[in-house]
Amino acid sequence: MSFFNFQIVSPTFLTSIQLDEIVAIAIRAYDTNPTIRAMTGGNKALYDPFLRAVTRALLLEGKVWLAASDGRILGVLGGFGPGTFLWATEEQRALGFNNAYARLTEETKYWWQNIYGPQIKEFMDNALGATANLDGWMTPLLAVDPPYQRRGIATAMFKEMTQQAIQDKAIMIVGADSDLNVGIYESFGFELKGRTVLPSSVKGESQPLFALKKIP
Repeated sequence: MSFFNFQIVSPTFLTSIQLDEIVAIAIRAYDTNPTIRAMTGGNKALYDPFLRAVTRALLLEGKVWLAASDGRILGVLGGFGPGTFLWATEEQRALGFNNAYARLTEETKYWWQNIYGPQIKEFMDNALGATANLDGWMTPLLAVDPPYQRRGIATAMFKEMTQQAIQDKAIMIVGADSDLNVGIYESFGFELKGRTVLPSSVKGESQPLFALKKIP
């Protein structure tokens, strides 16, 4: 592991260039991710619109932490505080989600409405308690540019989110989709509370799902 200087910042506004940079990092980091494949029906052309919609929703009603070095963004962590959820408001959905969703196949829309939405809610409620989302900081976006992974960037960003959760007297909640990511979150102090496998919208694939919780 090599070490280098970087800073963690939490902007309330992004330039179009910064937004493009964040989305490009997320696309590279999530290239083979089973969740984004399921969300898009395996259509990589929709990775950008969906990840862009996530980032813009976080800026509107959540919080974003960036790791940067010499003016270059290396990683992003986004979270919603207690009682606030991804794409739960029309204001959030208007920032790219509605347009991205409209481009999905009918089969993938069916998966969103009848499998992903209901089953993930049931699983998370059972694993964490039905009120967990109201009491916690949720993390829908974590991406570190692959060349800069395993250099302490994600750890540093989570330290900032942990301080925010302490300030809010809130728990922290994440969902993972691989054993590798579970191990990473556990190294940040999260505890595995449940696991399941959801059918994917991509034929012949499945979507592992793990729920983890941290009391800062």
